[in-house]
Formats: sequence, structure tokens, C-alpha cells
Amino acid sequence: MPLHKNLSGAELHYPLGRSSEGSLLLEDDLANSYQIKLGSDNQFNISTVNSAEEITFGNGVQNPKFTFTGTGLFSSGGGHKYALTSLEGLGSGHDMDSSSFVVLVDTSSGTESYELLTPATVPNQLFLIIDEKNTFGTNNLTLTRKLPGDKIDYAASDKVISDDGARIWLFCDGTDWYTFIDGASSGGGGATAITVESKSTTTALTGTNKLIKADSSGGSITLTLPAAATAGAGAFFIIKDIGNAGTNSIVLEGNASETIDGALNLTLAANYASAEVVCDASNWWVR
Repeated sequence: MPLHKNLSGAELHYPLGRSSEGSLLLEDDLANSYQIKLGSDNQFNISTVNSAEEITFGNGVQNPKFTFTGTGLFSSGGGHKYALTSLEGLGSGHDMDSSSFVVLVDTSSGTESYELLTPATVPNQLFLIIDEKNTFGTNNLTLTRKLPGDKIDYAASDKVISDDGARIWLFCDGTDWYTFIDGASSGGGGATAITVESKSTTTALTGTNKLIKADSSGGSITLTLPAAATAGAGAFFIIKDIGNAGTNSIVLEGNASETIDGALNLTLAANYASAEVVCDASNWWVR
């Protein structure tokens, strides 16, 4: 029977009745068994590829589940690869694939719609959508909901992405969808100047293209957006809590019956929370 030694030189013997071929079974003093399968079953295979050690988990049919606990640091020196899907906008919709975490969308030939999965099926997952051809401003991308009750950014309505070069992060908490959109707005004229204002009381916002530093240390406040028709398409506000919204909320509301992502208001209720809203001349949308 083969004999092995650990790094300290102690002898390791295979338990009675166990073969060394194909697997290694370790048993501690409490009779707990730990098995490492090696070889053709490819459950846990150690090999050398191009002079580099390679460890393969899973046999391609039954894939393992990895669970990391404790406070240790898990790191990778080789980067990460993500499953990729490419969609071409030809006026027809596509369904989200839960295994594709990066989605390249080409709307150069027409608009595109992308139906999100039911939130309960993808809890705590993050997805990235990229405007591959820089054409969302001409041919929009619409994020659609699987079921009528599903919500995107607090609203039970679909979400239109109309910024050229947009990169949309989608996060699902198992109940609702949330977006963070990063990208350059169409226009080609460079960055728009932003005016910074501080607000600490309930008030109506005036002008457009402003960063509002909201201070609710004295109590909850409500900020009312200008009439969308007056603000005009492309106008925006960035609302940033300076550290008190977790105690006293900051409510952003539309003018009269105008909406923000289909809802009458948007609430910031976490310290240092922020939101950017963009106008389409009729209503406001969270960017």
C-alpha cells in the first residue's frame, strides 16, 4: 500500500479498504472523512498545462458549489472572465440570460428591448449592458419587466435608455431591479456646466443642470422639480445627500402630476445616497 508524507514528514496512510488509485481519503481523529478525487473523473484534477499548474473542479455534468466563509481574503492573480451575449437591435425583443453577465447591444439598425428576468430567480446578481455602437440616443434600448408587478428603480414600469455610449449596471436584490447608468449623453459638444447649490429646507428647485447638496439634518425635506416642459429635454438634476438621509429622508417629487420613473416621487433614505434625474420634456427619469 503506498505511503505518503506531509510537509512535516509525518506519514499518511490510506484507511483500511481504500485504494490509492483515483482518490485520496483522509480521516481525522474524530473519524471525519475528507476525500479528494483525482484523475479521469475530473472531480478535482491537478495537472500541468504549458508548464503551469492547473486545478480543475467539476466534471462538466455536476458542477461544484463554492462557499467561502470567515474574514479571509480571496484573490485571483489571473483576472476574471464573464459570459458574454451580443444582441442586435432589429425591432424584436430579447430575453435576459441569467448566465450572461455582460451584454453588448447593437442598436445601429433599430431599437432593441431586453426583458429582465423575474427578480426572485436572480437574487443578489449584477449584470452589465453596454451600448456597443454608441447609438442608444438614435435607437433606444428599453428594459422591460417580466411580470407587471416587477419594479425597475422603484417604479412598476419599463425603463428607456437613450444616452449614446451608455453602460448600464443592473442589480437585482431578489425583489426589484436597480440601475446605475454610466455613459456620455449625445450632443457632441463636450460636458455641460453644472451649478452647485445647497438646500436644507423643503423648496421648489429652479433652473436646470445642477448638483443639489441636500442637508436634512434639521428634518426631512422635499425638493420639487421644475415643470418638465419648462426644463426641456435633456435637463438634469443630481441630488446628493451630505450624510443625514438615513435619519431624515429627502424626497424628490415631480411638478404637479409629473412623474419620476413613473412614480410621483423618489425618496433618498440612506446616508450619502444620490440620484440623477433627466427630463424628456414631459416627465423625469432616473439615470
